[in-house]
Amino acid sequence: MLQAELALVCNFMDHEGRILASGDPARIGRIHPVAARIMRGEMDECSVSREEAASSGVVREGVLTAIDLDGQRLTCFTIAGPLPVVRPLAHVVRFCVTSLLQIVGGEASSLHAPLAPVANFNELLQHASTAVRFSVARLHQTLEHITEGVTLFDEQLRLVVWNRRFLEVMDWLQEPEPRGQTLEAMITRYLVLQGMQDVPQLAEHVHERMQRLRAGRSNDFQFRTLQGKCIAIADRALPGGGVVSTYTDVTERQQLLDALRNARDDAELLVQERTRTLDTLVQLSTDWFWEQDAEHRFTRTFGNVLDKLHVPPEYFVGKRRWDSPMLGVSDAQRAEHIALHERREPFRQFEYGLAMRNGEVRYLSVSGAPRFDVHGVFLGYHGTGNDITERMHNQRLLQEHSHALQQANAEMERQVAERTAQLRQQLSFMHQLLDAIPTPIFYKDTAERYLGGNRAFEQVLGKPVQDFVGKTLRQVRPDFLIRHTEEAGRQLLREIGQTSFEEPVEYGDGSVHEMQLHKASFIDLSGRIGGVVGVMFDITARKRMEEDLRQAAAFFDNSIEGIMVTGLDGRVLNVNPMFTRITGYTRAQAIGQHVRIFKSGRHADSYFKAVREAVAREGNWQGEVWNKRKNGEIYPQWLSVSEVRDAQGAVVHHVASFSDMSQQKDAEERLEQLAYTDLLTRLPNRRRLLDRLGHALALGERNPQHGALLIIDIDEFKSLNDTRGHEAGDRLLQQAAHRLTSLISEGDTLARLGGDEFAVLMEGLGTDASVAVAQVQTQAERLLQALDAPYALSTGEHHHSASIGIAVFDQGHCDRAQLLQQAEMAMYRAKASGRNTLSFFDPEMQAALGRRIALEQALRSALQARQFELHYQPQVNDAGAVIGAEALVRWRTSDGTMVPPGEFIGLAERTGLILPLGRWVLDTACHQLVAWALDPARAHLSIAVNVSARQFHHPDFVEQVLQALSDSGAPAQRLKLELTESLLIEDIESVITKMQTLKEHGVGFSLDDFGTGYSSLSYLKRLPLDQLKIDQSFVRDVLLDANDAAIARTVVALADSLGLQVIAEGVETAEQRDFLRASGCHAYQGYFFSRPVSIDAFEAWMTARSTR
Repeated sequence: MLQAELALVCNFMDHEGRILASGDPARIGRIHPVAARIMRGEMDECSVSREEAASSGVVREGVLTAIDLDGQRLTCFTIAGPLPVVRPLAHVVRFCVTSLLQIVGGEASSLHAPLAPVANFNELLQHASTAVRFSVARLHQTLEHITEGVTLFDEQLRLVVWNRRFLEVMDWLQEPEPRGQTLEAMITRYLVLQGMQDVPQLAEHVHERMQRLRAGRSNDFQFRTLQGKCIAIADRALPGGGVVSTYTDVTERQQLLDALRNARDDAELLVQERTRTLDTLVQLSTDWFWEQDAEHRFTRTFGNVLDKLHVPPEYFVGKRRWDSPMLGVSDAQRAEHIALHERREPFRQFEYGLAMRNGEVRYLSVSGAPRFDVHGVFLGYHGTGNDITERMHNQRLLQEHSHALQQANAEMERQVAERTAQLRQQLSFMHQLLDAIPTPIFYKDTAERYLGGNRAFEQVLGKPVQDFVGKTLRQVRPDFLIRHTEEAGRQLLREIGQTSFEEPVEYGDGSVHEMQLHKASFIDLSGRIGGVVGVMFDITARKRMEEDLRQAAAFFDNSIEGIMVTGLDGRVLNVNPMFTRITGYTRAQAIGQHVRIFKSGRHADSYFKAVREAVAREGNWQGEVWNKRKNGEIYPQWLSVSEVRDAQGAVVHHVASFSDMSQQKDAEERLEQLAYTDLLTRLPNRRRLLDRLGHALALGERNPQHGALLIIDIDEFKSLNDTRGHEAGDRLLQQAAHRLTSLISEGDTLARLGGDEFAVLMEGLGTDASVAVAQVQTQAERLLQALDAPYALSTGEHHHSASIGIAVFDQGHCDRAQLLQQAEMAMYRAKASGRNTLSFFDPEMQAALGRRIALEQALRSALQARQFELHYQPQVNDAGAVIGAEALVRWRTSDGTMVPPGEFIGLAERTGLILPLGRWVLDTACHQLVAWALDPARAHLSIAVNVSARQFHHPDFVEQVLQALSDSGAPAQRLKLELTESLLIEDIESVITKMQTLKEHGVGFSLDDFGTGYSSLSYLKRLPLDQLKIDQSFVRDVLLDANDAAIARTVVALADSLGLQVIAEGVETAEQRDFLRASGCHAYQGYFFSRPVSIDAFEAWMTARSTR
């Protein structure tokens, strides 16, 4: 019906967009792409404009709409035709088809499946068409849902169908029902209603519309009322007559378009104004502007570039910049420029040359940037250009001028450099020449400032040349000024001349040289005095030579040796006064004589021949010669003979110097006696004894017999020296020597070894050992008896005994050192046995000596291997609280064996090893104090460290203690040093000074073993002590021995009176502790509390004691 009555083509499509039914049978089977999208649910409706249909071979102008039933998309329906006509009809048809499907009812369920074949679908459509004809009311309802006004006029152009929207749009709601009215009558009435019946040309437009409709032609136009309402009207003539029209209120859209049009007009006016301004600026600017398309081809240029470059307007258009040769641009630069365009990046001041058609080359500088539209699509490039030909020309001229200047400057610099090099070479040569001259040379300006000097002069001033150039002598060496220096220099600066003088000069290294100075004025280029040059000649050697000659002459005349100068023929040329005194020959008597007159006859001719050969070979000879004086006396002389050579090295003279050795020979005999004799006792000394002992042992190898060596030591001799003085000691030694001399048998040797020791060497005691021992013992007892008698000294009689050690030997079977050692060991054993006795050496002594030596070596190794450790014995008060500990050194060998302290402490004292050992004990105790200081339970503990006499008297003892405290950080008030009374015997003032120094730093002192040694209240009051210690020898028998008990009480009372603390050592029982407590002693130490134990055991003992 639509196709027959309205000439509109309708189509129905399946789910793939394929046309199943169509008013144009030729289209059945084709796939409509827009319908396919609607069936996929991408859209519900689509309008295709006339322009879109014209550009496609598939779709036509019209409307496509979806038909859904119960939420399921059934088909897509299209009406091809003018949009204003088909858009409302599409809505009508969709409504009718949907209503039809709902009327069919039971048949609708079958439509839920894919569409049936075309025949069934056509039947459905015919059924629908029949139903529609009987549902005009439903059609009117459908028209009411359309947003546009719709009218249908018959072939007589009388209104047949309309909807309410038409009445609203055309303001016809108040008018009678328009059915049957002609289109022209309705238009006339409408114009009256709108008050527009008199609007010019409006009747003409109405007439034109009617003529077109009667001719079957369509109309599309807009009509605007006086009130500003705008209505879009579309007329579509129907075949056979009749018109379908749509009326749309586009007032708002038209107002928006008017606003946009006005804005566009304003913008165009602004653009035109800006364009004119830009054109003016372009014409006034020296730059020009250009545009390129997306292919980088020039599309247009702005500005006067054509006039500047003398090219027609089309010269650049259609070309790319790099299509023409770019002069002055390398291949790499050209490639980078093209790549920059391909990357669509901006560029600035790209310069290149362009060859014009007339052969001229113009240089351009261009800058550009890419262009994009609002959607970001690349449109090409635009930018500016500038003709830089004149600048390039000027730049080239500048470069040429600059190049010429550079060449000229280079030539000038070359000449200057060449001349400078020559001058530098000459100056260097002059400097080298000056430096090569060993004589100091300097030169100054008129202000007396140094201009330079050579290396020899640097040594004079003691400064390098750069340190004195530009300075005066007063500034460099104010102490250097000599008497003539300043005045002589100033005179030469006033008047041209020269001067010379001699003066001693002190060099920079402090040495003094005799110098001869020559100064002279020098002239500058202007002819004026330019300064002073000075040359210094070192005449020290000449002065010394002159002095040497004077001294040689004086020496020659005053020498204590005789000097004789002889020619090569052996005749005397000159002699000195001492020659005359020694030989008896006067100078006149000796000159001209041959040296044979001095021969004594004691030497063979071969002897003198050997002397002459030695002088010729070595240049000199010296030795002892016996010669004869003028009076015939033969005497020894020490003779030295030397050659004297000339400048060419030839021997011209011989000089003989000699001294009379007569007195020397006598002195040698006396010296030999002194060397082997003790001056005090006139007895042979140790050296003589060893000599005779060696002689006796040598004889024993040929005639073996026994002998004996006795070492005699005066008992308590040191005490005599200390109390009575050395004079008394010397007298005792002289008397002892006299007594021993009277008892020595002929053939035996008595000697004084030194100090209070004598020795007797007995030889030839026979081959029977027992007989020899008996003889020696008898002699030794006689010697003891003689030495035990009273000695008469200036202060009265004095009794002294002696101890004798005896080593019996089998002559030829031992050496001197071993024999002396054995005798000394026996003597020490005699002293240890009670003195005033004798003792024979036995092998056990040697074994003990070996053990002592081995122990000493082990002790040294133990110090290096750190085999020592400290044990601590607690010190407690009468409340049982631990107040400190005594640190006792223990030696644990590598195999774990403990060496008793009694075996190594004394040895360490004798060998000096007590010093490093004591230092280690002190350091270790200080570090232990630091560890305790960090523990609140033990921070109050003090440590007592024993100090030996040798250690205390060491010069650095105080520094060692303070260093140990400083290095460890130990609190000094917790360190207590225990001193023995024997330490106080020697240099008591030094002892007090050291104690006071340490006391000032907080170190405490305890006097150990008090009462067992040199106890004296006189020094006790002066010593800065803190504590007295009662020796364990008194504590041990304090309950058994009344004397020991009295001593203990006395020590406590003495300590109280002196304000000192007191502690008792060796407390082993509770009874001893109670007695001491009752006596006023409140601090104890001993096995009753604990043995000395390791630090771990000590701290464990303290912990256990604190938990009781």
